[in-house]
Amino acid sequence: MHYPLGLQPLIDFSIPPDQIYTKIPAWKLLENSNTNKFPLIPKQVVLIASGNDERLGIAPAQPDYSPAPLAMNYWTQQPLLTGGESLAYMIHHFLTRRLVIPVPDIWMIVVAIILSKITVFALKNSQI
Repeated sequence: MHYPLGLQPLIDFSIPPDQIYTKIPAWKLLENSNTNKFPLIPKQVVLIASGNDERLGIAPAQPDYSPAPLAMNYWTQQPLLTGGESLAYMIHHFLTRRLVIPVPDIWMIVVAIILSKITVFALKNSQI
């Protein structure tokens, strides 16, 4: 995916997972027909993901999980983050417009150069 001017959003794991998503195991959803009767919430999204099942994932023998970031490890005390959990955070950030976009270093260098030039010109003009 191409992001304009290199501004790629980061995933913010500082929010507790229980405020982002509700996990329901597939067996519970299939056995209990009342489980899927949730109250409709504006902007509600249903995401079906593989979870921690090692048989499912990117490819055979490649499960869909990665080491959990420190913030996520703080909330869940789990060493792994599944692809579904990561996707749930991305969807939440997109729907709530809570995108964390880092400013590239080169932008800060250019701003510092421009501000220093303006300062030099202002000091030269004030001394005359």
